[in-house]
Amino acid sequence: RINATVPDAGGRFYLTSADFLCSTLQGWNEFTLDISGSGTFRSRGADAFLRIDLPVEIADISAGKIRRAETRLTGEEALTALRNRQERLTALTQWMRGREDVPPFRSVTDFDLWWKPRVLPEMVSADSRPPSWTEEGAAWQRAEDISWNTSYTQAIFPEDLRKIRDSGTLLRDWEEALDWIYLMYEWEDLFYVLSNDIIFEGVR
Repeated sequence: RINATVPDAGGRFYLTSADFLCSTLQGWNEFTLDISGSGTFRSRGADAFLRIDLPVEIADISAGKIRRAETRLTGEEALTALRNRQERLTALTQWMRGREDVPPFRSVTDFDLWWKPRVLPEMVSADSRPPSWTEEGAAWQRAEDISWNTSYTQAIFPEDLRKIRDSGTLLRDWEEALDWIYLMYEWEDLFYVLSNDIIFEGVR
């Protein structure tokens, strides 16, 4: 849910925040992400038109809660965990969007099917792994009861993501916040769509 101020007399409004709920079988992340941007809302006859101006900037997470199985995090504890995850996911999706060989995605399922073999090849079948995967002469590191191919990490990932992958943190992010990753990945495209006139037709 995107929140904004009430339009002024000229139809101008300002974006304030986005509320997001990301749930999995293990629990959920629920948070308010402060954003800044503006747009216009105008009416004509029985219809109305909405347009959001680009860019829409992300500020910080201002409130949130987490549930992991039987554990619930609230207050500052939840804020710290959510902000740390937001920082990791921003770095991850910036790297993803910088790749030139990525197809468009129509859903989070398509996103998962294409990206998981590339970011977590240890977690998929051998025949699904990318051509850049190799085990011959590779170095390994064990974390989260999984052996991570650190040679693959060094070859594929930028420096700021290597520790995150080899520690198993990226796996936890993927399992607990895939919808959130997809949101960050599609952020610019989402608001690009909203930057065109959206027509609300009055019910007659």
